Amino acid sequence: MGYEFKETKEKNALELAEHLKSHYFEMKRQKKTDNDLDWSVWSGSFNRHHRRLAKDDESFKKVSHYLLQLWQTYNRLLLLHKSILQKRSKIRKERKLAIEGYLREFKKRMGCV
Repeated sequence: MGYEFKETKEKNALELAEHLKSHYFEMKRQKKTDNDLDWSVWSGSFNRHHRRLAKDDESFKKVSHYLLQLWQTYNRLLLLHKSILQKRSKIRKERKLAIEGYLREFKKRMGCV
C-alpha cells in the first residue's frame, strides 16, 4: 500500500486524505472488534508507509501530522462515547448526544458520510 507523490501540494493533500481514509477503514474491516483497532497500531502503520515522503517535503509532513491529529481526535471521541454508553448518569443522554454530534460533524468534514 504505497503512496505516489504527485506534482501539486493541493493534490497531495487531497490524495493523502483519501489514502488515509481507505487505509483506516481497511484496517478497521480486517479487525475482529473495535477494541482491536488501536490508534497506536494505525498511526505506526501510517508512519511506516509515509516516513520517506515526510522527510522529502515539509508540506507533506504538515498535512500528514494534521490528518493524524484528526484521526486521533476521532478515536478519542469514539472511546469517550463508548465509556458514556457503559455508565449510568443523569448527564449521560446530553453528553452522548453532544459527542454523537461531534462524531457526525467530524465524519462529514472528512468526507466519510
